[in-house]
Amino acid sequence: MKNKFFALFTILLSITLITTYSCKKEKVKSVSVTEVGLNKTSITLVEGETETLVATVMPENATDKSVVWESGNESAATVSQEGLVTAVGEGKATITVKTNDGGFSASCEVTVNKKVIAVTGVVLGNTELTLVEGEEENLAAAVTPENATDKSVVWESSNESAATVSQEGLVTAVGEGKATITVKTNDGGFSASCEVTVKKKVIAVTGVKLSAESMTLREGEKGTLTATVEPANATNKNVEWWTSDLDVVSVISTSGGINGYVEARKAGKATVTVKTEGGEFSASCEITVEKKEVPVTGITIEPSSLKLPVGDTYSLIPHVQPSDATNQNIKWLSTNEGVATVNAEGKVTAVAAGNAEIRAMLEGKFATCPVEVDNVTMTMKKTSYTLILSLSKKINIESDIETNFTLDKSKITVVSADPLIATVDQDLNLVAPGKTGKALVTLNYRYGDGRLSTSFMVTVKKNLKQ
Repeated sequence: MKNKFFALFTILLSITLITTYSCKKEKVKSVSVTEVGLNKTSITLVEGETETLVATVMPENATDKSVVWESGNESAATVSQEGLVTAVGEGKATITVKTNDGGFSASCEVTVNKKVIAVTGVVLGNTELTLVEGEEENLAAAVTPENATDKSVVWESSNESAATVSQEGLVTAVGEGKATITVKTNDGGFSASCEVTVKKKVIAVTGVKLSAESMTLREGEKGTLTATVEPANATNKNVEWWTSDLDVVSVISTSGGINGYVEARKAGKATVTVKTEGGEFSASCEITVEKKEVPVTGITIEPSSLKLPVGDTYSLIPHVQPSDATNQNIKWLSTNEGVATVNAEGKVTAVAAGNAEIRAMLEGKFATCPVEVDNVTMTMKKTSYTLILSLSKKINIESDIETNFTLDKSKITVVSADPLIATVDQDLNLVAPGKTGKALVTLNYRYGDGRLSTSFMVTVKKNLKQ
């Protein structure tokens, strides 16, 4: 009985397990799409070409892996629902794949280039050409096939001294000789050539003229004579220059040059002659050289008056009229050398307080400059200062400046040997910007046309123990 019960229990348990498993299998949920990718993100095609894009839907066990394909510009490229991209026309298009489940998408940028028709050759209308110097001729280049994509060409001359060629095929005969004119296609490098022979054009000289038949110069002056060979288009326009008296007039010209550069060397007369190469034709110019003698008409002094402190100097500037006067040897003198002296260069030195007159004289002409000398002084009560950065950065030194006149601070300028160590501001404060060491500071004071100066040494330390 026990065995029968156990067998029945086993059968019921098996039925229960089978039923449970079947129910669970029927309740399995679908797997959603999480993303989609393409095997390429960009491709380049030529009109008419195709390429298949492969879409990968993730996860791999997604229930619905169906997708939809779309082109953003079907005039450039189309796409089938199997991912086959067809290049339609030149341009760009974005190919997009989108999952039906979840609407996930990926895209590929497609660039479509125009279909290129290659060049197969090029020919010229002329293979030989004979020209005379100055003549021109157009060469016509025919690129095959007629519908080639790039029909551009480059023209070149093997000898541009004989013949040149423009990038439009215009050949210009430059000089006697031969040149090979070549046209070359940019696509494929196909070429064709034409042999050009250039013959010289000879035009005989019929005469020569000079720009002047006579000329007057002063000693040292220069002039230019221009030779004109006739006719204007003569083949050989080279000329040679000569002077009848090299001591009076010299003439210089470059080889074959049409300009003769004449220089008057001393008073007298000379004939300058130009001859065509070979001497068949000539022309002459009579050159008269006058002695250069420019008299003085007046003299002035700059400045017209002067005010100086005792001990100062000032250089006067003389002006002779005219500026090209022959004699420039000015004589200087002082009417009161006890007050002011002047040297041979016009440098005035203030000697003592008082008044004097400085004179500049030349060829009976003279100019004067009144000079007032004041006995003014400016000194410092102290010759040195010491600053401690940690204690103070400024010291007013106005009371340390001793003068025998009323001091105008605006006329003081400061010169420091090292402004980073010490300087003086506009309020006459001694300033230590922050660098330690020693620096000589000079105060300059404008007085009249001169200046007064006084100096002192400044020592800047970090602390008292230095």
